Amino acid sequence: MTIFDVGSELTVQTVAEVAPRLQGELAGGYPVTVDLSAADSIDVAGVQLLLSARRSAEAAGGDLKLADPCHPPLTAVLKRMGILDADGMPQSTDAAFWAPDANLSECEES
Repeated sequence: MTIFDVGSELTVQTVAEVAPRLQGELAGGYPVTVDLSAADSIDVAGVQLLLSARRSAEAAGGDLKLADPCHPPLTAVLKRMGILDADGMPQSTDAAFWAPDANLSECEES
């Protein structure tokens, strides 16, 4: 398994730089875990990149997971986008990606 660190932000300003690095990691068809722990800023473009990367991983026979689906900047943008409701419950068909082993309603707010 590969750990992929996105850096300090995953936003419209950084997606163009992060995307090719992430796609390169996924190309081998191996499991990749995305580490968002250093990212204090995530926006819609970052979420779109994660969804696209997940689909690319699946197409290559690999897997993409999130190291910490409760990371506060991520849950905040997912709530703003309506992917999570106000209580942190997934509202989309991608719920298993955002919270495979956790109930996001149990994520602590910071």
